Amino acid sequence: MKCPYCGKEMDKGFFNSAKWDYTWTPEGKKPHMWRNHPKEYEVLLKKGWNILQLTAYRCADCRVIIINEDDC
Repeated sequence: MKCPYCGKEMDKGFFNSAKWDYTWTPEGKKPHMWRNHPKEYEVLLKKGWNILQLTAYRCADCRVIIINEDDC
């Protein structure tokens, strides 16, 4: 997927939540067991309580994450 802001290819991954934190994890990588201690390749987005995993695309340059509503 291309970034709508800069046109570069976006990284496919997953928007995850479990208990307190929301993270984005690249495809092919395993999320950290403890969300409040994300791995070096994860991006901590927000703290929360819901358990969730959605396909998401991230542009590291523009700091944009896109989630398709059909995955919700």
